[in-house]
Amino acid sequence: MSDEAPAVVALSEWGNVEVKGVQLTPADRLLAAELRDARRLDIIGLHDGLRVEARGWIGVVRLESCAIRVEPRLIDGHRNLISLLDYVHRLELMKQLPRDASFESEGEDLFDLMALLLAVACDRVLSIGLQADYAPQRDELAVLRGRLDIKAQVLQRWGRLDRLVCDFQERVREIPENQWLLRALRTARHGVRNARVVTVVRRIASTWESLCDDDPGVELPKPEITRTNHHYRHALSLAYLMMEGVTASNVLRSGSIGGFSFMLNMSRLFEEFVTCLLEQMVVDSGIRVDRQSVDRSVLWNPDAHRPFGHVRPDALLVGDGGRMRLPIDAKYKDYDGKKLQPDDIYQASIYALALARSPVPDRLRTCVLLYPSRGRRSAEQQRVQVRTANIGTAEVVAIGLPVAELLDKLRSADGNSFAGEPWYTVIASLTRATGLAA
Repeated sequence: MSDEAPAVVALSEWGNVEVKGVQLTPADRLLAAELRDARRLDIIGLHDGLRVEARGWIGVVRLESCAIRVEPRLIDGHRNLISLLDYVHRLELMKQLPRDASFESEGEDLFDLMALLLAVACDRVLSIGLQADYAPQRDELAVLRGRLDIKAQVLQRWGRLDRLVCDFQERVREIPENQWLLRALRTARHGVRNARVVTVVRRIASTWESLCDDDPGVELPKPEITRTNHHYRHALSLAYLMMEGVTASNVLRSGSIGGFSFMLNMSRLFEEFVTCLLEQMVVDSGIRVDRQSVDRSVLWNPDAHRPFGHVRPDALLVGDGGRMRLPIDAKYKDYDGKKLQPDDIYQASIYALALARSPVPDRLRTCVLLYPSRGRRSAEQQRVQVRTANIGTAEVVAIGLPVAELLDKLRSADGNSFAGEPWYTVIASLTRATGLAA
């Protein structure tokens, strides 16, 4: 790499790169510390440059010294990322994007793409209709409205009837649905860089600011989606993703320094993808999928006579009245052609030994570990057995999911459409006694 500092440093998730000639400023170090503490990205200052070590997060970090982009290599690009969000969150993002929308264009990054999606979704909400609701108000009025606050009237305006202290309900637009979208649009306006997207975001953000108000220092509850606000669902999902992904220090927020970061947790998104896939796979089979099922009986503190901690597989397939249980662990790591890491084997082994059950005699207690595979269909299967004296043998079966290929057909596919896929065959063979067809 040349000694001249690049404008953009690009790497893939779980990758690393060293950049010569780039020196972190004090503001850069502050933002880098926040990213490190949040376990999103490690930016390490060196004597003659910096080193960037990515984790299972993708996105963009804009420092004073350079910009860093972490690209989604394991799922083959941003187009598949949008399809993944579509499937997991039941959105329609691809339909909302213009036909000529670019995904990997020079000068654009993931935040620009998410900002465009958010703006389009908010514009759609406006076209259907902005929600309003009744909220409690208190004011001093010339005529009685609602209920007179007798105590306040006596203490504050004794002997005067020209102004009445009233508690009443008024229909306002300052409700969580609107405030979440306005807050996310303001964040988008602050962080967007692509000229075309800037124009769209500014226009829609200005419209929302004229219709409602929001105090960013007040914590907002997430509203329940009902029939009346169902048209907010897609926009709210994008707003949550944006607000969760943005990290900036207090100095950078209040000052003129342009430090900014937006990152998505791909490990969590892949876990949700695997769970949704399993739920679609076991439809009408008599098997249920328990998401993030917590078991506190495995790890025990004998001195305190209480649980020491808990185990929580990403998914647990349960059938045959509970006699069949198959733990599933999702790992967003590049295991194509690589050996499993010991930590992942140990974790999956505990799931197998403690949680797995089978109605089939002499069948090994098994945990299936699924990871993203970039090849067609699936990567080769890895099997690791854990042999423990007086307890028995457990097995960890690791197999790749061809994410890019699956995304093409998941919208219309049912469980039987996956027959013949290596990952499907493995899971079906372990659950066949309960009626899941292989």
